[in-house]
Amino acid sequence: MVALLAGAWWLWRMLGLIRWIRLARRHGRRRNDPVRREAGQWLVRFARVEGAAPVSSPPRTAARVSVVADLQRLRYGAPPTWPEPGPVFRQARRALREKRRQARR
Repeated sequence: MVALLAGAWWLWRMLGLIRWIRLARRHGRRRNDPVRREAGQWLVRFARVEGAAPVSSPPRTAARVSVVADLQRLRYGAPPTWPEPGPVFRQARRALREKRRQARR
């Protein structure tokens, strides 16, 4: 009886361990994606600039809104729905540079 209980306990632990490893792999793949990571960094930069802007600053332009939407799709969306990442990051750099220039004026 003790051997049966020990075997059942061991089997339960191994199945739980296998499930945990599979779950960690599935989530780790998404977390380690360099495109998602860079898009997240750009979203943080936009949030800092938008949050630090004075009330009298010009409103967000349509270009900035579309860049943020594309960055959010890269960060949170499924890979088949992604736009091409390179041009999106270039547009983000330009939009952020333009926003900083406007803030200086």
